[in-house]
Amino acid sequence: MSTFYGTSLYDIVIPEDDFLRLLVITIDWQSIRKELMTDAEGQPIVYSHTGRPAWDPLVIFKMLFLQRYQPASDANVEKRAKTDLAYRFFLGVPIPQPVPDESTLSIYRTKWGDKKIDQVYKTIFKQIQGFGFAGVRKGVVGDITHQHARIHKPSARVLIGNCFEQWIQEVRALGKRFPHVFDLERLRLICFAVDAWFILYQEQIRTKQLSRKERFALLVQKVLEVQQELALVISIVEPIPGEVASSKEWRAYRKRKHTLVQILDENVNISEEEDEKQKDKKEKQNEKNMQINQKKGQRKIISHVDPEARSGYKTKTKPFTGYKVVTSMTPDGFHPNVETVPGNVSDTTQAVPLVEKVKEKADEMPESIGLDLGFNSVKNRKDLHELGVQPGIELERPINPRNPKMFSTSDFQLDFGPLSVTCPADQTTTKVTPVEKTEKLVFRFSKDICDRCPLKAKCTSSKTGRTVQFSQLIPLLEIDRQFLETDQYDWLRRTRWRLEGNLGHGKTSHSLAQTPYHGLEKTSFHNRMVFIVLNLKRLIKLLYFPDLKMPPPVRRSGASA
Repeated sequence: MSTFYGTSLYDIVIPEDDFLRLLVITIDWQSIRKELMTDAEGQPIVYSHTGRPAWDPLVIFKMLFLQRYQPASDANVEKRAKTDLAYRFFLGVPIPQPVPDESTLSIYRTKWGDKKIDQVYKTIFKQIQGFGFAGVRKGVVGDITHQHARIHKPSARVLIGNCFEQWIQEVRALGKRFPHVFDLERLRLICFAVDAWFILYQEQIRTKQLSRKERFALLVQKVLEVQQELALVISIVEPIPGEVASSKEWRAYRKRKHTLVQILDENVNISEEEDEKQKDKKEKQNEKNMQINQKKGQRKIISHVDPEARSGYKTKTKPFTGYKVVTSMTPDGFHPNVETVPGNVSDTTQAVPLVEKVKEKADEMPESIGLDLGFNSVKNRKDLHELGVQPGIELERPINPRNPKMFSTSDFQLDFGPLSVTCPADQTTTKVTPVEKTEKLVFRFSKDICDRCPLKAKCTSSKTGRTVQFSQLIPLLEIDRQFLETDQYDWLRRTRWRLEGNLGHGKTSHSLAQTPYHGLEKTSFHNRMVFIVLNLKRLIKLLYFPDLKMPPPVRRSGASA
């Protein structure tokens, strides 16, 4: 590739050890181009035969890579690609020629989707393995980090009101797009009436004419009324014509309606109760009034802007709203996979999917996996063993949940021979009840034994005797306990610290801390691109700078070559 002034300009300006220059000569970009020629469903991307020539999909992908390599918006990465020689060299676009504009980036991001980028992710990872790196057989480590969504967390009333107003806008756009299908005049009247109602409603709130309960009930009642009116208008033209059903206006209308219905279901409790003020007058007719109240503690949708973002906890006392990023790492610092889940998903449910994704990307199952205490559950351990993977998860020291100062389960000795338990006072019981649902064995010491025991004050305050619960998978837990004493686990533990450092680097340097997009699909796309950047940076370091303790320096956004 040459510039208007020839190839010598690149040689003069771009250092030989520049990251992007090395990346151009290291990766097999043709195999990636071949992968990018189809959309998320595997169908060939159809190019326009009119207008300016279509862009090479590899150039689009490289633009998206640069966008995460040095975080920038679509407009800013386009602006920099026009002037930065290193960017030009990496893209393979000579200086006189234009670069893809910001709308093109958005279009291709939608065409490819998370599914296509996942396939490209695997292609790149297999290339890394082709250099002799990223082996997973010996073992991998895994972790989950939180990621903030670009939304505010409004009250339930504001959430319903905002989604309702947006739905009315979708209704207005639908009627404008298909005036020959729907009763446009009736739709306009409904929308106009809602607009007028909102003006009066906001004035009542501003002047404090309504209590909080009245504000909420009045808004919900109006939403339900408008839903019924619009349902009548839409039902007249059912079945919906094909041209309408395939339009973006109809899809937007349906999507917003579905979100509004779900928000109402999660936040509103509707019951029919007698109105006490009118009870005497209506007692003979036995009429009922609809009572609208706000539900507490059942809200899942936080924002209608990003209905898939959820509230979770970084720690027991630090909540966040957004998503969780689940990833694994090989001993030499590469990430076989990365998945994105809503923020309210429990960490304990992600151990098995994490291992299965490692096998999918690397085509082999790791012998062991190092995880933190967030994955500590008997079910996780059992499931990982069934997959043939040794879990490296520390065991929490059991305590007495009611009184930590009293004897805990660890102070009792379980014997699988006669299936008995011996307490700290050397008293033994064989009274056991299996609980199949939780896979536990519940042992009970009789009242007589406990009443005459000199250690009762340190053991239990129960009047019926002490009970002790043990998992039925004690032999499996013993295997895990022995593994924690091995050099293999010590190696996994130190590798897990490096993974935490990688996640921190992704947050501070590659916009992993907060998603720039709305929705699980686009957020997952973004996160895969971030980890593609991390993997390729690691590859270049190991190939060309193996003695460096830190990866090659990253040029700051806005700097010129």
